[in-house]
Amino acid sequence: MPRLDLKALPESADMLADTRFLLGVVAAPAGTPLFRWQESESGEHASRVACLEQWIAQARPNIEPLLQGCGFECLLPDAYHINIRESDRRVRPYSIRAAVHFLTHALDIEADEINATIAAFGHERPDEYRIGMSIRDSDEVAHGIVWPLLGAESEQDEPSPIEQIREVLREVGVGEVRAWPELNEPEFCEDCGMPLYPNGKGEIVHAEMPGDVEPESTHFH
Repeated sequence: MPRLDLKALPESADMLADTRFLLGVVAAPAGTPLFRWQESESGEHASRVACLEQWIAQARPNIEPLLQGCGFECLLPDAYHINIRESDRRVRPYSIRAAVHFLTHALDIEADEINATIAAFGHERPDEYRIGMSIRDSDEVAHGIVWPLLGAESEQDEPSPIEQIREVLREVGVGEVRAWPELNEPEFCEDCGMPLYPNGKGEIVHAEMPGDVEPESTHFH
């Protein structure tokens, strides 16, 4: 198992959840199998489910020490760009879970004290949904999340993106969920370039932690 100096790695983007990749090379003598399912003496073809189960069983114990305190999933090895897209798809629910975990611990509150407002942003069609998270009855957005639409995803999907977002928010125990019906122009802060998020009053605002709270930056991969 290689030893990595994590402190020497460059800083990543300031996100609560992101995708990371471990790249490896597999080699075998010419004419011999690279993977177990290629072995000629095997009587049955291994299914993708069986391969994933074996991959999780073998990879998780080796990867876990590198990501202490982080939630993560092991995906099947696949074409590079296919796995990038699938990782982007899978990290979106993690972003919501990480945000709720962050707010409940940083502000010492329960998840049901968080209210979420969802709005679609784009020019002619939704390109992303932005989620503004407020505390109790406040109209201030304490934290925001961007849920991008990937590939051919659209509001006509079943379940739709907004239904997927609602389901994750319900799972993590958010108290109230509101949704804006109209499409909005993507707006960003002129000073810092960060996205602006919807609040419960129908305004697009900057996300700001309340008071003088200055929690340490933490990643949930």
